Amino acid sequence: MLVLLPGRYNQRFLELSLGLSGGMMLAAAVFSLLLPAIDTATEIFPAFYAHLAVILATLAGAWVMCVIERHVPHGHPVAGDTGPGHRQLSRLWLFVLAIALHNLPEGIAVGVSFSGADRHLGSSVSLAIALQDFPEGFAMAVVLLRLGLSVWKAVGWSLLAGLLEPLGAVIGVFLGGVADFAYPLSLALSAGAMLFVVIHEVIPEVQSPHTSRLSMQGTMTLLGGFLLLWFLDSQAFVSLLS
Repeated sequence: MLVLLPGRYNQRFLELSLGLSGGMMLAAAVFSLLLPAIDTATEIFPAFYAHLAVILATLAGAWVMCVIERHVPHGHPVAGDTGPGHRQLSRLWLFVLAIALHNLPEGIAVGVSFSGADRHLGSSVSLAIALQDFPEGFAMAVVLLRLGLSVWKAVGWSLLAGLLEPLGAVIGVFLGGVADFAYPLSLALSAGAMLFVVIHEVIPEVQSPHTSRLSMQGTMTLLGGFLLLWFLDSQAFVSLLS
C-alpha cells in the first residue's frame, strides 16, 4: 500500500498527489462528461440551445457544490478548515467530510454515464474516476496519518468517507434516466460539480505558500494528471491496446 511507503508525510509528495488527482478530475470533467453532454444534447435540441443548456447545467452543478461547501464544515490539508461550526468538530471529522464532498460529484458522474445508451461512456467515466481516486485517496490518507491515526485507521476512515461515491452513483442513475433530455444535462451537472471541486478545492491546495518552486511543481503535476487521463481516454490509447 502506498501509505506504507517511507516519506509519506512529505509535504511535497502530498501536494503532488493532490495535483495529479486534480488534473485527472479536470480531464474527466471535460473529455468524459462535457464533450459527450454536448454531443448528446445536439441530437435532441438545436445546436444553439443544446450548448446553452449544457452551459447552464454546468453552472448549476457548480452552484450546488458551492451551496454544499458553504454549509458543510470540512478541512483542507493546506488551506485549513472552513464551514459553519468547524471549530466544534475534530480535525478527523473535518477531513472525512472533505473526502465525502470530493466523492459525491464523482459518484454522480459515474451513475449518470451508465444511465444512457452508450455503455462505453460509462466504462470510460468509471475508469477515469477510479484512476484519479488513487492519488486523491492516498493524499487524504496521508492527512489522516498526520493526525496521529494508525495506517489501518487512516485507510478505514478514507474508505468510509468513500461510501458517498456509490450513493452519488445511485443519484446519478436516477437523474440521467428521468428522460432523454435529462441525460446530457445530468452529465453537464456532474461536470460542473467536479470542476468546482478542482477550481475551488484542489488548485488552491497545490499552490503552496511555502516556496514558488513547490507551487510550480504542483501546477505541473496537475497539468500532467490532465494530460495523462486525456491520453488514457483517447482513441489512440484504445487502439494501442487492441
